[in-house]
Amino acid sequence: ASPPPRAKREVAPPPRAQTLSIESIARAQNFDGSFPCDDNHLRLIVGADRLSRARELPPTLKQLGAGSNAQDATKKLIWATVVTFVCLQKKFGTEKDSWEMLVEKAKEYIEKELIDLGLEESIVAKTVNELENVASALF
Repeated sequence: ASPPPRAKREVAPPPRAQTLSIESIARAQNFDGSFPCDDNHLRLIVGADRLSRARELPPTLKQLGAGSNAQDATKKLIWATVVTFVCLQKKFGTEKDSWEMLVEKAKEYIEKELIDLGLEESIVAKTVNELENVASALF
């Protein structure tokens, strides 16, 4: 008897480079409204040439909280979320109906986390505006 035929090994295709679109951004949004702070996401949002600038937390965020590892991780998520929603506003401004709810959910996340980090509720909106202005310089 001859040996059984060998099963062909399927090779997964290489991962496709993601293109920046409202859909790719929407797929990246976490359930809580935040966006990932990893290099792949930030590179997609700001481009490879601005990645190192996009990684830097603005002073407004750096000074919040006691600086525990958990708080630092939260600050990175807040910053990536601000950068992402500013990207939507800047690059897809004419399609606001398509992304408005994403930004609303993102801002709710940011406001909640800023308060959890100890920011006075009365200055949360001002702080979010400051962060938006810093993020705008990336585009």
